[in-house]
Amino acid sequence: MNSNLKYEFAETGKKFQLKTILLQRTQFLDKNDVSTFETPSDSYEIYNIEGNFSYSGNQIMLMKLGIRNLFNTTYINHLSNLKGIGLPSAGINFYISINYLFN
Repeated sequence: MNSNLKYEFAETGKKFQLKTILLQRTQFLDKNDVSTFETPSDSYEIYNIEGNFSYSGNQIMLMKLGIRNLFNTTYINHLSNLKGIGLPSAGINFYISINYLFN
């Protein structure tokens, strides 16, 4: 189950501006009704946060900064091939994306 909370900031007319902030929550329920060769899985929640920025000088640049798995939750996806050896999915990680628009 996914839940998103997004806030969009008003235009300020400044060159560098925060456009949006997004908080995302993804919940995975426990899985106990499994077939012969599967093992049960525990429930867990993952939180992500992202900020979107823009720079409008001579050219336009769009930037995203974000954190995935904000609270460093240890979890193993039920369908993961690595579940059998008990290797959890990625912990907290950071990302940046820059898009430069050419005219």
